Amino acid sequence: MGALRQTFGGLKPSVWATDVMRANSFTDSDALLAIATDEPAYSFRVPTAVTAGRPIDVEAIRRDRIQPAVFHQEWTRAAIARPTGWTFDQPAPG
Repeated sequence: MGALRQTFGGLKPSVWATDVMRANSFTDSDALLAIATDEPAYSFRVPTAVTAGRPIDVEAIRRDRIQPAVFHQEWTRAAIARPTGWTFDQPAPG
């Protein structure tokens, strides 16, 4: 899920994202990318269950794709960075 807002209302991005995930009953298979356009700031929350056993480097996606887009105010690029950085077409090893 994605959320684009002006601010996080004075909260740290991670706190805002955690509050939203709790309030909306997110499960272990739900991720959230939240962007505050006026700050600019973001939170990219991905439960471990989403990445377990898969070749997904959440930190690399955050650092190399989302963060540069957010800080250049390229909101669309930031929003599509998440899904294009994941490869779910391969089964998990096991």
